[in-house]
Amino acid sequence: MENNEIRFTKVKLPYGWLGNMAPFAIDYDGKYWRTVEALFQALRFNDEEIREAIRKEPSPMGAKFKVKSIVKELTAAGQLHKRSVEPLSKQDVDNMEMCIRLKLEQHPSLRKELLNTVGKTIYEDTTARGRKGTNLFWGAIKKDDGTWEGQNVLGNLWMKVRDEIVESYKAFTLKEKSAKFSLSEDPYARFKEAYNLGYDIAVLSTEDMKWYIPNTVKWDKPVKCYKIIKLKTSNI
Repeated sequence: MENNEIRFTKVKLPYGWLGNMAPFAIDYDGKYWRTVEALFQALRFNDEEIREAIRKEPSPMGAKFKVKSIVKELTAAGQLHKRSVEPLSKQDVDNMEMCIRLKLEQHPSLRKELLNTVGKTIYEDTTARGRKGTNLFWGAIKKDDGTWEGQNVLGNLWMKVRDEIVESYKAFTLKEKSAKFSLSEDPYARFKEAYNLGYDIAVLSTEDMKWYIPNTVKWDKPVKCYKIIKLKTSNI
């Protein structure tokens, strides 16, 4: 059922931001990486010179081709041990998950985009690329009968992270804060997200709820407290 599917392919097409080659830069280990693709590819090597060569490539596709060239050279020189992470291994998948989380953390606008996919299955659609290479590992192919073939590891990782965000709302409680605490961001952002996802928001009793005043030894100023208590919808 296509209405329950999110498919991403090329960067410029709908949901292209889910792909590793989308132009979302990442800060990692004190360095600037132009895309998730470059960082992910570099994490397969334990040699800093190799990592740096990948990082400096101006495009994500360039980084990918650079890696192919490096692997060919290392194999010929008998130095393939410099590739410390085997492609498609558990560590490789863990690295991909870390890259996704960094991308989401460092580009908060994508969090909202991801939450807009709740209730739908996310696929990296590799149909146009065929069954060659790793297309059936990271992604999946849509068959003529409407079913999918492939492990769809990248799509599953995005759904894993998305589900964790949704799950975190279930026990989330927030005290109402006044302007005197000099808030630098909206303290109700998660509540707004949760409400839009179909959660009920309850106002808790303020009788024993106090706000702790910094640099004092007492609780002062009764405050209103809120808690996300249950889902109003059944699709999450």
